[in-house]
Amino acid sequence: MKFHNRFKLWPFNPSVAVDTTVTQIQRPYLSPWEYWNTEYHFYSLKYFYAVSVRTGEILFLAGPFKGAAADVTIGRQTIVKRLLKSERCWADKSFHYDTAFYTPSQGKKVNMKKGRRLKNAKIYRVRQIVERSILRVKHFSCVRMRWRYSWKLHQMCMLAMCKLTNFKLKRHPLDLKK
Repeated sequence: MKFHNRFKLWPFNPSVAVDTTVTQIQRPYLSPWEYWNTEYHFYSLKYFYAVSVRTGEILFLAGPFKGAAADVTIGRQTIVKRLLKSERCWADKSFHYDTAFYTPSQGKKVNMKKGRRLKNAKIYRVRQIVERSILRVKHFSCVRMRWRYSWKLHQMCMLAMCKLTNFKLKRHPLDLKK
């Protein structure tokens, strides 16, 4: 996984799509409130992914982070420092607080002008690549089940799963025509 390969086969900006994913853990002994994920209602660790827009290859993995951490904060701490000066990333609405991320417009679809709806449709179409790549990682059982072991071991497992997913993507690429 090499982040500098993001312009390979796709020389345009933005070249990566980013997102976070959670994995369930047992209740931590110290400061459990920092690991409580209010969206999913369980204790969790978060991982941050950057995926190539062209191939779906996972270029960057950061984590684990505490489950209560905001996605935009994780993005600022990890990927924004690695971006070129004028480079941006495709992201979902949880990243709209930072200008380094190209996010959909806020608000209801019926209240938006046609230009904003078209922009949102383009962003959602590109973002499907990162969602489908992360879904391939989530097929592994150590992501689907509650983790009971050390977090360092989980980090190594996530890295291995991402590398296996990249290998699988080379053999069986995402069907990007849909």
